[in-house]
Amino acid sequence: MQSNIEVFCDKLKRFDIDNMAIEAGFVKRTGRLISPLNFLVTFFAMMQKNIFSYEDWAYTYLNLYEDGPTKQAINKRISSNCLDFVEELSSRVLQDSLMTNCKIDSTELFEHFANVLIEDSSNLKVGSGLDKVFSGPRVNGKKIAQVRAQLVWNMSSNSIETLDITPFSKNDVSHATAILETIKENDLIIRDLGYWNIDVYDQIDKNEAYFVSRIKTNTVVKKLNGKHLCMYRWLRSLERRSVNLASREVLIGNNLKVRMIVERLPESVANDRRKTNLRQRNFKSRTLKKRAHYCLGWTILITNVPDTIWSKTDVIKAYSLRWQIEIIFRSWKSQLPL
Repeated sequence: MQSNIEVFCDKLKRFDIDNMAIEAGFVKRTGRLISPLNFLVTFFAMMQKNIFSYEDWAYTYLNLYEDGPTKQAINKRISSNCLDFVEELSSRVLQDSLMTNCKIDSTELFEHFANVLIEDSSNLKVGSGLDKVFSGPRVNGKKIAQVRAQLVWNMSSNSIETLDITPFSKNDVSHATAILETIKENDLIIRDLGYWNIDVYDQIDKNEAYFVSRIKTNTVVKKLNGKHLCMYRWLRSLERRSVNLASREVLIGNNLKVRMIVERLPESVANDRRKTNLRQRNFKSRTLKKRAHYCLGWTILITNVPDTIWSKTDVIKAYSLRWQIEIIFRSWKSQLPL
C-alpha cells in the first residue's frame, strides 16, 4: 500500500509543476537542489508530522532524499513568487477536481443566461499550528483550526468563479455582498438561505442580472397592492385546495417585485427540516411558533426570473441543482485531507 507521501507525489505528477514554477518565477530552471516537486513533497511530509519550522523542513529533505538545502536556503525561497506558484497549483488541482467530479450537461433550462453561478460555503479543517490565525469551534473541549471556504462555482463553464478563504467565525450572511463584484448583466446566481440579504437582491435586479433563493420565513412580504401577505394563511389555503405547487408576484424589502414559488414538502422531509431547525435554535429559545413550524413544511423560493422564461416547475428544478456544489466540497475533502 502506498504511503500518504507517495500518493501525494503521484497526484502532483499529473500536473506540469516545473513549467508552473518557472512561469511564477519560483525557479529559473529545473534540476536545482530545491526542485518544485521536492519542495512541495517535503512541505507535505512536514505537515503530516504537524511540525512547522525551517529546521524541520531541512531535516525532512535529508530524511527523504539523503541530501537537501539548508534552512537558510529554504527561507530565501519563501517569497511572493513562491506564493504565486502555490496559488496557481492549488487552482489547477481544484479545477481538475471540478472537471472530474461535477459535470452537468447543458440544458434548455439555462439557455437564457450568460453564466449560471452557484454559491455556497463549507468548513474545512487546517493544520493545528494555524489555530491562532484560523480559530475554529471547540471539539471535546479543545479548539481546532478551521476555515470557511466561500465558493462561487460557474456551472456554465464548470469552473471556479471565486474562492475566498475566510475565518470560521465569518458566516455566510457577512459574505452576502461579495457576489456583487462577480455577477454581471444576464448572469444567474443560485444561493442558499444563509446569504439572505434583500438589498443585495435589489442591486442584482437593478444590474439586470437574476437570482433564485429561499426566503426567510420572517420576511415581511406584501401583495402588489401594498397590503401585507400572511404566508401562513396563504399556504393553508393552498393546502385546503390540495395545491402543492403555486406562485404569485409579491413585494419584499423596498418594494422589490419578485416571483414567489412555493412547493409543499412530503411530511417526512418537512419533519426532518423542523428537527434540524430546532437543533440550530438557541438553547434558551427552543420553542418554535406554530405558524413558523407549519411554514417549514414548504419550500419557499423567490426569483426575479420572469414566467416568460421559467415556469414554477423550472424554478424548483433550477434551485435543486444547488446540491451539485456539495459534490465539489465532498470531492475536495476526500481527495485532500481537509
